[in-house]
Order: sequence, then C-alpha cells, then structure tokens
Amino acid sequence: MDNKKIQEEFYRRKRRAYFLRVPEPPLTAPVFTQQPMYQSINEGETAIFTALATGNPIPTYQWQKLNYATWTNMVGETSNTLTLTNVTMDLHYSNYRCVATNSEGSAESSQAPLYVTPVGDPPVIITEQLPDGYVSFYYEYQIEATGKEPIEFYIERDNYLPDGLQMSNEGFISGEPMNSGEFIFRVVAVNDIGADSKDFYMTIH
Repeated sequence: MDNKKIQEEFYRRKRRAYFLRVPEPPLTAPVFTQQPMYQSINEGETAIFTALATGNPIPTYQWQKLNYATWTNMVGETSNTLTLTNVTMDLHYSNYRCVATNSEGSAESSQAPLYVTPVGDPPVIITEQLPDGYVSFYYEYQIEATGKEPIEFYIERDNYLPDGLQMSNEGFISGEPMNSGEFIFRVVAVNDIGADSKDFYMTIH
C-alpha cells in the first residue's frame, strides 16, 4: 500500500472515530461517600461540618438543623460544608445533617451533633451583708456577683424572704416588709460555668 492510500485510510478511520457516539454514564441517585462528623468546640469558636455525595446528575446540597424533633432547612447553607462561627452556648448539643438531591432522588447524611464547652469564670457572690429594713417601708437592695454573664439568682428551695419582699432573677430584692424579726435565707447565683451560694441575714424592725 502506497503512502497516499495509507494516508487516506488514516483519515477515514479518524473521521469514523470522531463520529462514534460515546455512551453517557447512567443516571444515579445521590449516595453519601463522606458523612459529617460531630464537632466539640469551646464557646466562641468555629464549627465546620463537611459532607460529600456522588450521583449523576451532580447532587445539590442543603443543610438542616434539628428543631424540636423536626429537621428544618438552614437558609443559604447549600454547599457541602456548613460553617458556624462564634458559636454560643445555646447551640450546645444541637444536631445537623446534609441532604443531597438530584433528578434521580435524594439522600440524607447521618446527623452530626455539636458540643459546646462554656468559657469563663463561675459566679462568686461578693455582697457581704444586707441592710436592715422596716415594716411597711419600701426596701431595695442589689445582690452582686462576679463571673461570666449572664448570672441568675434565686432563693434556695425551702428558704424564704421576709413576707412582702421578692427577688428578681438579677438578684434585686425589693418590696415592703410586712413583719418584723430576724430572717435567714440562702441565695444561689448560677451561670453557664457553675454556681455559688451564700447565707444572708436580714433584720426587719
């Protein structure tokens, strides 16, 4: 075979190969190949969840958060990575999952919990003593504590303020005492880190 025929045969086969139909890959529903893992971080840090799914067509992603036993879509979280910045204690033990979807179906990842450790100091009640009060005269006084905010105060169970007085969650005692006498009660201060308690004596004249 001369060079001309060899060349013609080469181009003929080349054109034939060009027009050969390449079979398309089959359509498949999404399957997760990487599941999101639980995250354990300190308060104020960043949590990152990552998931990956295969499928044809290429799946889209939607992250969800578990709210009172119902999975709810997270607005704008449509990549395979979920990033939560400056995490607060209200997200402690929250749960997340990713849903991958294409024209052939959808798949749900395993759920991934988030554990958040509080950062800061426990409360310490620094008020030393309470001033005296007088029957039928308005009384007010603020019990103070140091430590990470917010700090909540309450009267320990089976302990009571003098009749006519009450204490707010902020530790503010107010009201008009109804009876004279010597009174003792225990105040407890609580925050995310711990608690402190202290006995207070109050004289009502």
